[in-house]
Amino acid sequence: MLKKDIDYVSYSFIDIFQKDDNEIVETFHEHTKLSPNSTREIGRRVGEIKSDPNILAMMQRAWKNYPAALSIPLDKQASLGDMTLADALKRRASLSTYATSFRPDTLRLEALSALLLHSYGATRPQPWKGRFEDGGFGRPAASSGGLYPMEIYPIVLNVEGLERGVYHYNVPQHALQRLRTGDMLDELFECTTYHDLLKNASVLFVLTGVWKRTLSKYRQRGYRFLMHDAGTLLQNLYLNATALDLGACALGGLFDDRMAKVLDVNPLDEPVLLGFLVGGRPAPAGQLRSLPATI
Repeated sequence: MLKKDIDYVSYSFIDIFQKDDNEIVETFHEHTKLSPNSTREIGRRVGEIKSDPNILAMMQRAWKNYPAALSIPLDKQASLGDMTLADALKRRASLSTYATSFRPDTLRLEALSALLLHSYGATRPQPWKGRFEDGGFGRPAASSGGLYPMEIYPIVLNVEGLERGVYHYNVPQHALQRLRTGDMLDELFECTTYHDLLKNASVLFVLTGVWKRTLSKYRQRGYRFLMHDAGTLLQNLYLNATALDLGACALGGLFDDRMAKVLDVNPLDEPVLLGFLVGGRPAPAGQLRSLPATI
């Protein structure tokens, strides 16, 4: 038993696993720390960037584009409904804490549009940043240095009006760019062991990070910042899914390189960071209620 490894009564989970070897993580963390020397190095880099308007303009265009892909416009007025932020915070929960799988419902396209727009979309013009199409807009997610390294790839499994397949979210256009079509479930089963969670989901959002958007400015420290960005986006997705009365669950158990192949991205330049599943929300035990078949 694990208890034999501790010689006192402890209420701390970490004491049970105190003999684990975490050297790789600890070494990496040391290399991402700030020191007076690294601060000066980063300061010089930031100064170079701020003094060059061309670099600033390029960094502001923080999104990928697939110009050859079919573009499907989404509703730029899509609403989250009337739930307050306080209520969304109280009700937010991972589906895995109260159910083993999603209810097999068809997700409304309007709900998908609202989820993307209010999690990571271009929600307000900021003309002092330049033209809207060049990045002159604000987003609902905070980002270190305003660099926005995250990309969202919705893998559609059961969404009203959309073919099943892999899509990319184009932020300034608020549109889905269709990368490939087909039933993706078997391929996705090869990318995770969480088949029960996946099988009835309506959509899997795969979140990737474009390293160089952040590392080019903040060097090794940027790794931490990129993880902060991923967490901010994840919380937005959770709260917005809650406001829409959807079931939601982060999916950290992805086989990174297999999923990168599904998306056709280079895992060295744009690694897969996280998955996020959305679908019909089964009522927790003891709170069963009638819900429409289309959500």
